[in-house]
Amino acid sequence: MVNPMQGGAHRGAPHRPRGVLYLLADDLRPEFGFTTRGKMLTPNIDGLVAQAAVFSRAYCQVALCIPSRASFLTGRRPRAHWGEASAKDVLRSQPTIVSTLRDAGYNTAGIGKISHFGESGLGYTLPFPTHSAPLLERTCFTRSDAKNVRRLRYAISAKIDYYSTMATCDLPWGGFPDQRVVNGATLYLKKLAACRGAHSLPQTQRELCRGWGIQVGAPFLVMVGFMRPHNPIHYPPAFLDMQPKASTRPEERVAGAPFEYHIARPPTSLGGPVKEQDTLDEMRRHYRGAVSYVDHLIGVLLSNLRKQHLWNDTIVVLHSDHSFSLGENAAWQKLTAFEHALRVPLIMRVPWMPKARGRRVDDVVELIDVMPTLLDALGVQPSARSPSASPAPTLDGKTLLPLMRGQARACREPLRAYSQAFHSGRMAYSVRTEHYRYTRWVEWAPAEDWWRAASKPALSCELFNHTTDRSDTVSGAFEAHNLASGGSASRSEEVERVAAFLDAQLQGLSRPYADACD
Repeated sequence: MVNPMQGGAHRGAPHRPRGVLYLLADDLRPEFGFTTRGKMLTPNIDGLVAQAAVFSRAYCQVALCIPSRASFLTGRRPRAHWGEASAKDVLRSQPTIVSTLRDAGYNTAGIGKISHFGESGLGYTLPFPTHSAPLLERTCFTRSDAKNVRRLRYAISAKIDYYSTMATCDLPWGGFPDQRVVNGATLYLKKLAACRGAHSLPQTQRELCRGWGIQVGAPFLVMVGFMRPHNPIHYPPAFLDMQPKASTRPEERVAGAPFEYHIARPPTSLGGPVKEQDTLDEMRRHYRGAVSYVDHLIGVLLSNLRKQHLWNDTIVVLHSDHSFSLGENAAWQKLTAFEHALRVPLIMRVPWMPKARGRRVDDVVELIDVMPTLLDALGVQPSARSPSASPAPTLDGKTLLPLMRGQARACREPLRAYSQAFHSGRMAYSVRTEHYRYTRWVEWAPAEDWWRAASKPALSCELFNHTTDRSDTVSGAFEAHNLASGGSASRSEEVERVAAFLDAQLQGLSRPYADACD
């Protein structure tokens, strides 16, 4: 085991304890100001990217909060993570990034939405705060001191209108849940910075650190989970006002795709579907405002990291649990196997890796790669969940450090990302390569192992060519034509070859925790 006080044995490593600030957003699209499709006003994230490696084609394993988080927190592909109970079992029985660093001697802390529910089982050494509000709090309606409330009301259905309200209002700082998350994370960083000097701290300071539950001189991990831009989207009005108004094209369903298999969740009013283009455009504008709000909060945290003199020794990671459809493919929100639901932002800043600074990585990667990348950067080996468990399980993800240095990853096959979606007794198994997305739908029952069902006969398939099927508009023709429709007689020889090859790849994942590089 690497000495945690050194935080790894890489050349040029500082002799001060290293840290990790791990930032999670919810439902965040990868469309920041620096991207070619950039529509979001994100100056703080853009500034972070200038000093980090950004992965332009990163994908989640499931476009749903609970299974996605259970997957990337353990570095393993989902097998039975769909519901809260099964995900809790996975997080209790498998090593997480938090428990692994705790076992390596790190101070570990978290605040906000990390695993989606009670965080006690992840492996924190510091107490998890309870003052951050629930995810579904409709702040502008529940706070008596809310001023200038502006409301855009829509619903997925009459039963869950609570979930789908957009509003802005003026509140004192700390009135919104994510502001309280920032306050708590800032306090963590301040305390951890005060306890860094293993030999230089006076005895009274050392006793104070022990009272806080902090191991003096040890490295740290701080997990910060923002609840926005997840619905209900409530935030200060200044971030909505800065968003330009734009008109977009009406949504269209995918030609030749079995669309009824996907959970589209089109926006509706209580009386039926929202058809007014002005309302749809304003909903997208509210979403963009929420992204700018989260960007502002990230800027506050990064500024505090510098103020505490932790910037030069702290890895910063930023990604989302999944993305969010804004009308593409006639879909709204998530839960589909389309690109706009599965492609996520992934940014990693490792200050002692100068070659990674400002590097754009276009290789296809997965969120399960984040945990092994962090462990590799810190020089920490994966651990078993308990001391009696031996050997430690192998992670499904692979380190991305070679890609961050501009090298090829140690994988002889082209890189691929594997994802899943579930709807009405059907499971979608989707693979994304450099040029294609291929999805096969099979019958599935909740009792079945997720990946063992991949080899069952396909009910329907989808194939999209990403070399020709491109769009830079929010509701444009992206993944618009299913090349696998119409039967083999109508397909070209190339399409038939690609579909057969990728179908075999998906069926080959029927063994547990399969690896795309095997």
